[in-house]
Amino acid sequence: MKKMLAALSLGLLLMTGCKKNDNGGGLYDTVITGVSLRTMDAAPAGTMGTPNTQTNGQNFSVVAYPIPSAYVQNFYIKTTTTGLSANCKLVSAIFPGVSGTIAVENENMQGVIVRQMQTGPLNGNNHFAMDVSDLPQGFYRLYFEVSNGELYWENVWITR
Repeated sequence: MKKMLAALSLGLLLMTGCKKNDNGGGLYDTVITGVSLRTMDAAPAGTMGTPNTQTNGQNFSVVAYPIPSAYVQNFYIKTTTTGLSANCKLVSAIFPGVSGTIAVENENMQGVIVRQMQTGPLNGNNHFAMDVSDLPQGFYRLYFEVSNGELYWENVWITR
């Protein structure tokens, strides 16, 4: 009985921590534990919390900047493998334990894909900009689904 309750509890925990992508994809974790702060020129500026991100692979890396952002979320993708492309999805997220209303302002939208864009073939350093001026302030996760099957993500923070 204890094993069955433990398994049920684990299943519920996993189901509430992730939301299914409405566009037919896999599960997206929408709970973040921190953000890597960056300046307008992408220079590191510290952290808030402990960022749970996946931004580097053997032949692929991503950096979002500035963080926090107000109207445009810039990011660059660096790859040493030619011909890859990426489907970029900005998903609303929640940052539990952060004081103030900014952490929960978009809680009712948690897990919703609010922006999506497909890159063309990537080669070397590739810079992109995503308009976020009409989105509620709060925390988001920017996912990069690479055409070779790899998945990367960066936590972003939109403020006004």
